[in-house]
Amino acid sequence: MRQLLKYVYLFICLAIWACSPPQSSTKNTPMLSKNAAVGLWQIPKETRYISRENRSIGPGTYLFEYDGESVTLFLFKEKEWMWKPQDDYYKLQSKWEGDTLHYLPLFGRWTALALFDGTQFYTERLEDELTWYFESIQEDKVEAVDSAVLVKDRPLHDYTIKPMDVPDWQK
Repeated sequence: MRQLLKYVYLFICLAIWACSPPQSSTKNTPMLSKNAAVGLWQIPKETRYISRENRSIGPGTYLFEYDGESVTLFLFKEKEWMWKPQDDYYKLQSKWEGDTLHYLPLFGRWTALALFDGTQFYTERLEDELTWYFESIQEDKVEAVDSAVLVKDRPLHDYTIKPMDVPDWQK
């Protein structure tokens, strides 16, 4: 009899769980905050690198532009022989998962770029308990070394390009 009661109880629990509304595994980011995310974002120079235990820790990406559909950012090429644009800046597909903006790199998987709290982007390095905050900036605040991020006619990256392809400018 006890065994039967366990099964009845289990059945009732499963029925309640099955009838409950689905829950998202990610936080909802209101469209308003996603629209607020459009623009140029930069980690201030004085906070880009943090010294810890005789090493300098940085966030990776410290500057990007989000246009509401794609992100433009600087990426290091992994190998000298790999395809790349002349200025190492790429306009890449982006997507939101909850409050996190992701981009699709050239030859990889979706990668988290930064979290957005509705007014500001930030990125975390949990293993070192570090957080970097991006500031919304105007075009005139972009340093000359990073000015390629401002190229407005940059096409979205062609994901059919393979690492061994020779770019037009190298032919």
